[in-house]
Amino acid sequence: MNKKAMLDDFFDFIFTVVVFFFILLFVQGFIVGGAEARERRTNTLVERTALGEDFLVAQQVRLPQEEALQQQELDENLRTIRTIAPEEQPIFRIIEGLR
Repeated sequence: MNKKAMLDDFFDFIFTVVVFFFILLFVQGFIVGGAEARERRTNTLVERTALGEDFLVAQQVRLPQEEALQQQELDENLRTIRTIAPEEQPIFRIIEGLR
């Protein structure tokens, strides 16, 4: 085998390894980025549900004591819950029904 052919094969091999490395980095970034976005979304929905549930439990405690629901407090809690995540969770509809 001549030197030129060996050198050409070597550069082809190096090029293939470098391209494979960058493809691997790209795919890994794509997968990890998607997983992190899903985790952030899940955390915001959990936080929003927890706030809504806390509010509903507080209202359940007040009702047997015949205390009236205060509109200002309800609006403040709804505003807080809305700022955390979009309005697509069932807990939002439950709280909205208290109005």
